[in-house]
This record gives sequence, structure tokens and C-alpha cells, in this order.
Amino acid sequence: MVLPIAKAARNASTKEQPPGTGTTAAERLAANAAAGKAAERVIAKELVKAGHTILGSNVGIQTSRGLRMVDHLIMTPSGELLAIEVKSGGAVRRASQLAKDAALGAEGGVIVGKNAPDFLRGTSVMIDTVEAVVP
Repeated sequence: MVLPIAKAARNASTKEQPPGTGTTAAERLAANAAAGKAAERVIAKELVKAGHTILGSNVGIQTSRGLRMVDHLIMTPSGELLAIEVKSGGAVRRASQLAKDAALGAEGGVIVGKNAPDFLRGTSVMIDTVEAVVP
């Protein structure tokens, strides 16, 4: 599932330094990381605007396939928990992310880490991961 975003959000994300503009591998990596963080901020605003509640960002969920760090853990207006994975600049989920997402949806996982909401930390959950794409 891919979460649609408003055109204004897509345009806002392009104000950050575009990925790949550095001259070294380290500069390109830093530019990509900055663009990714900017995209996460854009999506966070869009999620709230759409009526979702962001329970935490960069939240860890321990699955049978390893630790999955999700960009945003949200609660929808209907009360459903979702993991949001933000992708920008043509990036796609890695095979390890897809495997952990499949395990999270089929078997569940335990919410862990300092960024987990207190009321959910240590709780086993079975949730789907939704990809939010910023071109």
C-alpha cells in the first residue's frame, strides 16, 4: 500500500538539497540522509493534516526477522495502528525491510526503544506497514 500525499507536500520536499549533489560518496550519503529526513517531516505534516495521530517517530519494533525501525508509528482516526515508511527521491524498501514488514504484518512484533510511546513500549502488536512516497 502506498500512502498518497498532497502536491504541496511533494513540492515542499524539493526545497532541501537534492540527493547526489555532493562530489564524494560521504557528501552524497549526507545529502540523501538530509533529503530523507526532510521527506519524513513533510509526511508527518500530511499525516496530521489527514487526521492521523503520530505516536512516535523512528520507533523500533522487534520482529522475528530483526529490529525494524519505522519512520512514523501512527494511529488512524478509526483507531488502527500503522507503521509508516517514508521513501523519497526514487528510494525503495530494501529486502530486509520488506521481510521485517511481512513478519510484522503476519506474526507481529514488540514495540521497543526510547522513541516508542510509553503506553505501547513492550507491547506485542500486529500492524501493517504503509509506504509514503515523496518523489
